[in-house]
Amino acid sequence: MVNPSGSKLWRYKYSIAGKENRFAIGGYPTISLQDARAERDDARELVKKGLHPSHARQDVLSAHINEGKATFRAVSDEWLRRSGRRD
Repeated sequence: MVNPSGSKLWRYKYSIAGKENRFAIGGYPTISLQDARAERDDARELVKKGLHPSHARQDVLSAHINEGKATFRAVSDEWLRRSGRRD
């Protein structure tokens, strides 16, 4: 997907219970085509089980917070990677 601002994003469109949804994979070129396809395939497996990929991502982040792995650096690095921003 290309936004009016010119930013390029990888998105996966899926439906659960007849409702269409979109899962944001991340920005191009930060996330390569190969990585985007792998992320999409993982999301597809979750959708087959009736789970929303974005909810699963939030669950993983919550688990990291509860385990004390969510340092500011780790969270900001993940946010930058997914948003397509660079250092």
